[in-house]
Amino acid sequence: MRNMMIQVMMMRLMILLYRCLYQNQHRMLAKVFLILENIPNLCFLNLTMNPLNDTWDHSMHEKQFPNMRDIVLNGTCVSWETISQLLLSLPNLTELHVSLNKYKTVNLPAECVHSSLTKLFVNNSQIEKWAEISKLGVAFPCLQTLNVIDSNISNFSLDGDFKNFPALTDLNISQCQMESWEEVDKFCQFPALINLRITDIPLVKDWEPKQRRQHFVARLPNIKQLNGSNVTETERDEAERAFIRYFMDSDQKPARFAELEKIHGKLDPLANVKFEKADYISLMVKFEEKEQIMDVYQRQTVGSLKKLLTNFTGLPADGMRLFHIEMCDGIIKCTAEMRSMSRQLLNFFMHEGDIIEIIRKL
Repeated sequence: MRNMMIQVMMMRLMILLYRCLYQNQHRMLAKVFLILENIPNLCFLNLTMNPLNDTWDHSMHEKQFPNMRDIVLNGTCVSWETISQLLLSLPNLTELHVSLNKYKTVNLPAECVHSSLTKLFVNNSQIEKWAEISKLGVAFPCLQTLNVIDSNISNFSLDGDFKNFPALTDLNISQCQMESWEEVDKFCQFPALINLRITDIPLVKDWEPKQRRQHFVARLPNIKQLNGSNVTETERDEAERAFIRYFMDSDQKPARFAELEKIHGKLDPLANVKFEKADYISLMVKFEEKEQIMDVYQRQTVGSLKKLLTNFTGLPADGMRLFHIEMCDGIIKCTAEMRSMSRQLLNFFMHEGDIIEIIRKL
């Protein structure tokens, strides 16, 4: 009973602290340290929109906060120098958020190495060169998750410095300025990368959803999850075959073409059937243990879709319930049951990457 009361009190204290610090204009780092000293068990701290661009007091190095695991410094204008100094007092920090700080470069001192950090978020920056991002791999050698959404990065540096990220498995580089498939091919050079998010880029802005995904899947054999959806063996096989057929009559074939032709052999061309881009959308369809990316015709009704899904589920059309799950950056935004059998799918305002979940009627 006593332990439960302590936990409730700590939870209330953390909520109060969050309210006190968020956008509360704490300009002096010393004040923040004073709060931390009085709550030594605090593990999460959000200082979003509090200006922390004051001069670092080197006497703070004597203070240690080993319980702090996650700190948010978004929109604080905190410098990389201050971050490096702050990390000395947070030896066990695993997650760091430094988005919206208008960084153009990464100026971490050469001696800054923080091995406990595994997740880093540097979104909405003004960084243009991957060489700057690669410095983060040196400073955080155990980094597993890196988010650099909405940057001005258009290409990797000549060598890419991919070896600087030996443990990186998850990378979100959506809304970058990448304009070349040759640059996309370089994602294969990350030693451990298996989960990639790369949406809203100029390179594929006008591509149809299915073709866009197929090209990414075919070019990146190391990626097991793309833009939040698992890449199944069946999908990879179909994507690689479609890739071969796409380039079979081209005079300029990418290097990946020869690699895939060795795997699948020479293929016969398929009939070229064109669809209106607005009529089809690529969705993840899930039923119990099964999931599959499908190009769904949006002008059909819910009733028609249920009939098409009978082969996928093994259920009669009247034996299933459909739910539209709207996704935003891999997070569920809202869920709605698709009840009306006569309603067109267009009226659900689906987006690429959304999910249709099928539930067996009881």
